Amino acid sequence: NSFKNNNEPNEYTYKGVIDSWGKSRAGMKGAYRAEEILEHMIELYKANKGVKPLDINVNAVVKAWSLCRGGLEAAERAEFILRRMDPDGILHNNDENRIDIWPNIETINGVVSAWAHCGTKDAPYKAERILQKYLNDWNLNVSQERQISPTVETYNIIIASHTRTKSKQAARKAEALLYELVNVGAPDEDSGKATTKSFGLVISCWSKSSDPSAAERADQLLKVLEKNYEEGKSKAKPNIIIYSQVLDTWSKSKKAGAAKKARAIFDKLLNKSDNAIDLRPNTITFNSILNSLANSNDIDESHNDAAALISKMYELKDDPNWDVAPNSRSLISYMACLAKKSRNDPLNAVRIENLIHKMLNETLAGNSAMMPDSFAFATAINAWVWSDSKHASTGIMRIIHLMESLYFNNKILSPPHAICYNAAIRYFLKHHDFEQANALVSMMEEAFLKGVKEAAADRLTYAALLNSYAQSDNSTAARSALQLFRRQQEQVRKGNRRAEPHNVCYNIVMACMAKSKKSEMRAQGIDLLNEMEDEYRKGKKQAKPDTVSYSTAINILSKSSSKDAGTKAVEILLDMERRSRAGDSDVRPNLLTFNTVLNVLSKLQSKAAALKAEELLLKMTTLSKADKKYLDIKPDLLSFTCVIQAWSDVKIEGAAARAEAILRQLEKAKNSIAFIPD
Repeated sequence: NSFKNNNEPNEYTYKGVIDSWGKSRAGMKGAYRAEEILEHMIELYKANKGVKPLDINVNAVVKAWSLCRGGLEAAERAEFILRRMDPDGILHNNDENRIDIWPNIETINGVVSAWAHCGTKDAPYKAERILQKYLNDWNLNVSQERQISPTVETYNIIIASHTRTKSKQAARKAEALLYELVNVGAPDEDSGKATTKSFGLVISCWSKSSDPSAAERADQLLKVLEKNYEEGKSKAKPNIIIYSQVLDTWSKSKKAGAAKKARAIFDKLLNKSDNAIDLRPNTITFNSILNSLANSNDIDESHNDAAALISKMYELKDDPNWDVAPNSRSLISYMACLAKKSRNDPLNAVRIENLIHKMLNETLAGNSAMMPDSFAFATAINAWVWSDSKHASTGIMRIIHLMESLYFNNKILSPPHAICYNAAIRYFLKHHDFEQANALVSMMEEAFLKGVKEAAADRLTYAALLNSYAQSDNSTAARSALQLFRRQQEQVRKGNRRAEPHNVCYNIVMACMAKSKKSEMRAQGIDLLNEMEDEYRKGKKQAKPDTVSYSTAINILSKSSSKDAGTKAVEILLDMERRSRAGDSDVRPNLLTFNTVLNVLSKLQSKAAALKAEELLLKMTTLSKADKKYLDIKPDLLSFTCVIQAWSDVKIEGAAARAEAILRQLEKAKNSIAFIPD
């Protein structure tokens, strides 16, 4: 302390206040206040009225910025302070009261942390940039005592930053940094090489990755960690968290044998647990191996192993030496194994129902960890679906009613979920029980109006039922589809954004109308296309008409008795071509589109229609020969047949000759015809 008067603040007093602002919940405001206090120190010192700021004061401000989670601005402020510590920065000016504060590893870690938490996609790379700058440029331009060496914590901060991104390469980037640490080690001798935390961060990143090799990569890291520890090359020791993370990664793997790999690791843990209490599997570990069995394709073996593990968990739950107690996740994984076997043994669906009641009884007895959730009910519904039992429909509805009753009577916290209703709806549609499927949609709509957003019918709900109408031969299918579609739109108006109709929904309804024998229903199909275009112009991108939409509209015109049907069909086709050439690939006409137009023209019994049909056939032939990208409109037998039909119905001189000429073209093209129907 340079002050003679001991009652005046010193550098530690200022640090305490700066730390206080940094740890406060004031966010950016706190960090800015911390920086203002540092500036106040500098001003007082330069005016010979205060204590000289030290690196601890500057580092405290950098830490305040890294803790405030202020995004990009916070990271930039932290780096700005670091730049002031450069040799030519303001903290090294040549006046008589020069401060000469140099950055150290604590400063670097603070700035790296600020960038690592800035929230941008490239956050890890910006954090790494700081590290590389001070490993290379800085250390080359300062004396040896001023050089900075990164610690394990420096690497861990950047590795952790990769784990927070959604990049597909995140785990690989994090792993590369880890191996850099393993092979070279941080130069700081007190920190040593990679720690258990370092490995845990990267393995956790792999457990969240969609990379097909994620499980193998996590497993390999575990082996490196085990080998280095057993050979005395590292103090980093695998712990139960690491093992659980690797098991979790295997549980998510779709590769054959994943469950066996997970089981081998689990068995190794059990063998070690007698001599290493800290490696005893806990509830999380058991749940990871159970989840891997639930995802296994070996139905019989996974069921038997899961049953044995559940029994083991109940056996150990009261043992004070083990941190094992089965919870809802444990039983749901076991239920998933049972559900798969319900295909061969319908009684498993009943057993799963009994397990749900067991969970409820334990919940009511005070064990909240056993409370069933939507996954439990969905698993029970799927078990009945897969059983294909004559009692399946009764069992499914019993589960649905139980789920609703428990939630609306405040017995469980997990609300009814759309996945449960949708699974039931698919079953009833498969068995042509449209009435029950419709009733379930109504239940979802009612639940949403009661405030249960999770139960809201989504576009997939409506699309499934609409599609069943499209496949039906019932004379009322088109009207029923349109009524359901209007219900869907009404749900959106009531606030259910998940029900917002996609163009697929519009297309299905239009397909229903195209099949209708009633001209007024078919006319409404064209109206629906116009509605799609209006909605798209209003900004609803999901309603944008596509090739299927326009092809269906042309198909409707093919069944029209209107004299201008051919003109309208050709206009739609030409508009599609124009927009496609302008870059709109969503409306590019395909072979079906062309053939549908040709079909319209073939029915008009006019020379103009026959000439237009022949013109379109020539275009299809020419384009498909000239450019590979047009191979999808290469004329097939139906294309030629429609043009021949167009001429055959024209009662003018030369029509028969034109029809025969098309036949000759067909004979020449027969070896390369795209499609020949039965």
